[in-house]
Amino acid sequence: RNFMGYTTRQTSLLLGLGMSSIGDSWTAFSQNEKTIKSYYTRLSQNELPILRGHQLTKEDLLVRKLILDLMCTFQAKIPEDLEGKINKPLLDDLVQDELVQIDRDFLHVTEKGVPFIRNICMAYDVRLNLRKGITEVFSKVI
Repeated sequence: RNFMGYTTRQTSLLLGLGMSSIGDSWTAFSQNEKTIKSYYTRLSQNELPILRGHQLTKEDLLVRKLILDLMCTFQAKIPEDLEGKINKPLLDDLVQDELVQIDRDFLHVTEKGVPFIRNICMAYDVRLNLRKGITEVFSKVI
């Protein structure tokens, strides 16, 4: 897998091996210890070197499927459950700039929009939109 978690084959299980790596069981994420000392200490105690984890909610799973569909096929059906939680100003700008087209509950990324797919996905990242301005975002788009 690459650093963003994408693989060349479809899978619902990724094992994180090594310091700071992220494992993914589709319904939960886990991150390994970040320092070599703590990583090897946990291993020497016959423990999994997991630092933290997150169990995905029903909403997380909807967002995940939507973003994966957009990233991989450049189109997605918008779940009704997410309609009130999107970044509407960003989405309106994307439509105005002809980067996406919306046909009722289906979003199509235009050819012009493909290079901006991460920006497009951000409109539907509910957790990102909730914490805007609260915490630092480490992976930024230009």
